[in-house]
Amino acid sequence: MILENTSDNALVDMVEYEKTQATIKLLSKLAEAEAAVKNGDEWLSIEEAEKNWECSR
Repeated sequence: MILENTSDNALVDMVEYEKTQATIKLLSKLAEAEAAVKNGDEWLSIEEAEKNWECSR
């Protein structure tokens, strides 16, 4: 067990914290998408999808 709190440990802790936060955000978005699919919400028609695709180019 390491009791020292060095700047290296703090840096690793910050990197791990950022990874954890990114994972939480990603999983949250995934849960939203799964709920939308189950509810039938947020589906686009082929015309809407093509329009959105053209606008993003």
